[in-house]
Amino acid sequence: MLIDINKQHESLKENLYLIKTLLPDLYKSIKNTGDLVKELGKTLEIKEPEFELAGYYANIGLITIVNIFSNDGKLTDSDFENVKAHPKNGQDFLLQKGLVNAAEYVYLHHEKPGGKGYYKETSSITKESLLIGIADVFMGCVTPKPYKETMEIEKAINIIREEYFITTLLTEKEKEKIVDTLLSFYKSIKIILMDKTEEEELQEINNLKNEFNELI
Repeated sequence: MLIDINKQHESLKENLYLIKTLLPDLYKSIKNTGDLVKELGKTLEIKEPEFELAGYYANIGLITIVNIFSNDGKLTDSDFENVKAHPKNGQDFLLQKGLVNAAEYVYLHHEKPGGKGYYKETSSITKESLLIGIADVFMGCVTPKPYKETMEIEKAINIIREEYFITTLLTEKEKEKIVDTLLSFYKSIKIILMDKTEEEELQEINNLKNEFNELI
């Protein structure tokens, strides 16, 4: 089945507009994660045509369960099991659109190299699904939420290092580029901690870049 990627991008725009209208909070999450995936794809020169689409559709499966999230962010065990189904829901949606590769990336985007993840399918992880997972987890860490404080950028970067950089799918140079992209994207969307000036935030970002360069 031949896929018209241009038409798929037009369809994505229509879907994002609908989500923005009906579920603005979910839209922000989907949009930010997708935008970061797009930047990571440019940085690492990912040529797979369905990769960018997968980045924006990574959390499309949350539409079916968005109402379970309360203002305090607390989930029951049953709720969390429903949340864990969203990669499979996203996969099913994309398969119906004929986006077989994107469906695989979305299904695997919560799998981690260390054997952790929703489905524990570590051996199936691809570079594309790994990058989408990095973007999703990073945005989850640094995006302000009403029920928890925004995570410090340094801690968010360390989580990515500890959970995603223990893989042979990425070279050391690629890991360095990923960190630089995360830091640049963080600044570009102006997620600034309340108790810091922009100058202080920029200095912290530069310090983190220097620290990472010393580690490799």
